[in-house]
Amino acid sequence: MVKLLSFFVVFGSGLVAGGLLAVTRSHLPTLAFFDHRASLELHVLFYKQMHPYMVPLGVTTTLLAVVTLVLQRDHGAAMALVALGIAGMAGLIGTTETLMRPINRSAMDGSLADSAAAYEDARRRWRNAQLVRTGCAIAAFGCFIASVLV
Repeated sequence: MVKLLSFFVVFGSGLVAGGLLAVTRSHLPTLAFFDHRASLELHVLFYKQMHPYMVPLGVTTTLLAVVTLVLQRDHGAAMALVALGIAGMAGLIGTTETLMRPINRSAMDGSLADSAAAYEDARRRWRNAQLVRTGCAIAAFGCFIASVLV
């Protein structure tokens, strides 16, 4: 049972980390090429495409990792790595909820549409938060992989 759960944790965290890395390496640079209105429209489009999948996948992966941790009672190194992976996923979820969601909400409701300066500031904060959560996701993925190798 632990091996099967571990597979889904590694698979899910890999999808999350890969998706966030794609956003970081492709979406962020792309948004910088457009004026603020076009950039904002792309931001909203990217959000609508990614959000319905990434949030449930991240939460489900984290919950499966918690179950894996509970079932893995006798494997100290693996337990420590799963716990670190869960911490990485918690960092990802915390960054998403506290930093990203307010910015995305402002992008979705149109409150950033009239001011290029306001959108530039929001995009800078969004980029910084995106870098943090991508790092958390990649670290979690690495920890989950390592937990099945020890």
